[in-house]
Amino acid sequence: MQRSRLNKYVLYFIIIFPLVIPEGLATLSSTAYSFIFRYGRFTSFAIISLLYFFKLKSRKRTVPVQLKYMILLAVYCLLITLLHGLRSSDWLSVFWPCLFAGIIVDYGRKDINLLIETLLLVLEFWIYINLIFMLLYPNGMYVNTTVGYTKNWVLGYKSSFQYIIYPAVILGWLKSSYGGRKARFWILLTTSITEALISKNAMLIVALILVLICYLFRLTENTKIMNPIVYSIGLLVVNILFIFSLTSLLNTKLGLFFIDYYGKSTTLGGRASYIWPITIKKILQNPLFGYGVRSSAERRMLYMNRPAAIHAHNQLLEMLFIGGIVFVLIYTVFFIRMYKETKDCAGKQSTKIILFGLFVFFCMMSVEIFIRYTGFAVWILIFLAFVSNEIDVKYESRLYQTKNLGKYPRIKFKHM
Repeated sequence: MQRSRLNKYVLYFIIIFPLVIPEGLATLSSTAYSFIFRYGRFTSFAIISLLYFFKLKSRKRTVPVQLKYMILLAVYCLLITLLHGLRSSDWLSVFWPCLFAGIIVDYGRKDINLLIETLLLVLEFWIYINLIFMLLYPNGMYVNTTVGYTKNWVLGYKSSFQYIIYPAVILGWLKSSYGGRKARFWILLTTSITEALISKNAMLIVALILVLICYLFRLTENTKIMNPIVYSIGLLVVNILFIFSLTSLLNTKLGLFFIDYYGKSTTLGGRASYIWPITIKKILQNPLFGYGVRSSAERRMLYMNRPAAIHAHNQLLEMLFIGGIVFVLIYTVFFIRMYKETKDCAGKQSTKIILFGLFVFFCMMSVEIFIRYTGFAVWILIFLAFVSNEIDVKYESRLYQTKNLGKYPRIKFKHM
């Protein structure tokens, strides 16, 4: 490996490692968690902010439009949060992942393959560490005293797994599609499915099976079906079905089996019976601007002091609660921009994989949210969609160089 590439690997690793947060470490080792993920995170912020500022200044570049939209969204939500007399620290915990993911992707877009490889390496590290402890403690490593949950490991409670495992699988798929080692992807996918099965994370199991089917049968090649328009309609239908028809769905034979096997009666039933109705009621009282970013304690009070109810458990409802219709409009414009950026390269392998990956993940978010402090890797995946054409060019170039490396004899010079 060339020294310049090695230096960039090291730089990206220093920046990215403290931003990928395994929730369980906060309980297992609070000292290590504070040192690496609190102090280290602000060090990463400082480094990437300075590097990005000097890069923009030296090359006379402007901030890309998609990042401007995200900055606008974050500033708007900060104002709403402050106007409601809430803490800016709670706002920061929600919005730093999207802001710095956008900055890091734009900073590293010329070496985007190195950035992807570094993030994948960090994600794989935590996934394999988590697997070791899951095999040692299949019933959980510790009890969350706040909610009484036992399915907790290094990555945290089972519902937190998707914020690290799912982006890793999509990035692994992306890399393997451009000449990467297939064995590495299969090991990662097998490990991910194993962890999802042991933890009984039903949504993650379904998502990984969909990825597996799509990978085996190359379904993303059918762009007449697998395209942003179909994905958007699908997401809308999924959200409507879950929010307004979940109780009926759970009372079907399949729903009852699902509840019995995965023990979902409390979590899914709680969403349908009180979390979503209360959230919708509050949204209708202030539909335009929302209520800002509130602390976990304040959200629990809103949801009748239910220990696990710290957000809306639905991405769309959470956005409406935080920033109202204005939030959703800015967010929609952001994704319209993504559609325009990917339209001309819709046939590229990178675009097809990333967009399909995001579609499946957003379907999962009909019962969860990703605008939280563990969502950094997901936001990286979102911003990678904007540079999918550059990803394709970079990987194809590397693949071409690799294939042609051995075709020409090396010239050896004799020492004089």
